[in-house]
Amino acid sequence: MLKIRGKSKFYLFIIKIFCNFVTRITLIRRASKIIAMKKIILLLMSVTTASVHYAQSIYNYKGSGALNALSSWTLNPGGTNPPDFTSPNQIFVITNVSSTTLSAAGWTVSGTGSEIRIGNGSSATNLAVNSNATLMVSGGAKLRVQNNGTLSLYQPTLSYLPAPTDVIPDNGSTVRWAQNTNTSIWPLSYWNLIISTTSK
Repeated sequence: MLKIRGKSKFYLFIIKIFCNFVTRITLIRRASKIIAMKKIILLLMSVTTASVHYAQSIYNYKGSGALNALSSWTLNPGGTNPPDFTSPNQIFVITNVSSTTLSAAGWTVSGTGSEIRIGNGSSATNLAVNSNATLMVSGGAKLRVQNNGTLSLYQPTLSYLPAPTDVIPDNGSTVRWAQNTNTSIWPLSYWNLIISTTSK
């Protein structure tokens, strides 16, 4: 029978400790890899979710038709119409026309990340809001007057227009207040501001 002497027992004990240490290190490394992989997966999922959440649908005005009619807007030339004016992240660009008028029917756009944009940032475009019309944005939507865009307001009642916190006048834009009665104006930093008393 093989007898294990004292030193041999000590060496076996050391070897056992070393093996346990190596095993633990291996398990820790595997666990670290699993945790790192989980973090990568979670990061990819968050990036994908963010991309989906903030994806915007840009609809261009066809150049004719009522602004509040879904059929007047297209995702691209010959593309689809918007499903509604209330979904988030929908951009409505008034373009393909030098001037258009919002009449008594009124128009409201809502939804987080949605915008009404007057002009495409290059071509001159004017949106006139009649004295009997209502133009509103709500629920996180904004009204943006882009470069070379003009917003002509004949509506004298501010409650029928967007709140000033929801209006963005870009560089190169113009806002014209053209009511035939005394009225307050938005307290904004305008690029071009015109105040007149011409009625429409």
